[in-house]
Amino acid sequence: MDIYDRKDLLFDDYEWTEPLTHVKLQGSPDRNMFNRNEGYNVLYIINYACGILNCKTKIEAGRMEILLHEKLPLEVKSQNSVSSWLINTYSATLSTKKIV
Repeated sequence: MDIYDRKDLLFDDYEWTEPLTHVKLQGSPDRNMFNRNEGYNVLYIINYACGILNCKTKIEAGRMEILLHEKLPLEVKSQNSVSSWLINTYSATLSTKKIV
C-alpha cells in the first residue's frame, strides 16, 4: 500500500506523462532511468523507500520528497541508485535530525 500520493506532493512542478502502472514503475527499482521531473517516478521511489524504511506518515514521505527535489545529485540517475541514495540519505538525516 502506498503511503504517498499525487495529492500529497509538496512541489507542483512535476510532469505527469508516464502512468504509475507502467512496467518500469512496479516492483523493485532496477537499472531503468529515473526521471526526477516525472511525478510518477518520484512517487514510485518515495513509496518504495517508505516500504524499506517502514515509514508510517506522510510527513516522513514529504521529507523524502524534499530530499529528492532539492538534494539529489545530478549524477544519480538509475532507479537503483536513486533509491539507494534516498534510503541512505534519509537514514543519515534521521541520525543528525537535519533534513534540508
